[in-house]
Amino acid sequence: MPNGLVELLGQVGGERSAPEPLGEGILDLASGSLRPWPPQLRARFEFAGDWAGPFGLDWFGPSRIRATPEDPGLLKQIGVRAEFWEDSPPNATTPAGYALLGADEDEYSELYAYWPDEECREPQVWLYVSNSKHCFEDFLDFLRWLVG
Repeated sequence: MPNGLVELLGQVGGERSAPEPLGEGILDLASGSLRPWPPQLRARFEFAGDWAGPFGLDWFGPSRIRATPEDPGLLKQIGVRAEFWEDSPPNATTPAGYALLGADEDEYSELYAYWPDEECREPQVWLYVSNSKHCFEDFLDFLRWLVG
């Protein structure tokens, strides 16, 4: 378990559901295949499932992440992000992969895991909220920023 991650998760507010089975991996929307769970994201999903998180974002549990391709609203939102944010994960010219970790469909805010290359063990975390972008080295870096 990544050092300090569970303690930081405990400091994040919002209503969360119980953890759910992880399945074989996290859905990579660039390739449509499952990637092995990175250690930090594994710890996050072993801590909680769906989560009404900060910034009004719904943090998705594993089953909701896997269901993203069947959700027309989320697909539209990802498409809008790709159309208007040239350097966003859905629009990257050579993405190794990305996953949608959460969203607020009313405010067009999203939280992505982004693998810039195949050698990347822990994905970067990109947050789009209030017409701004925040990029983090990994999920632990994102949590440290979030809880201050």
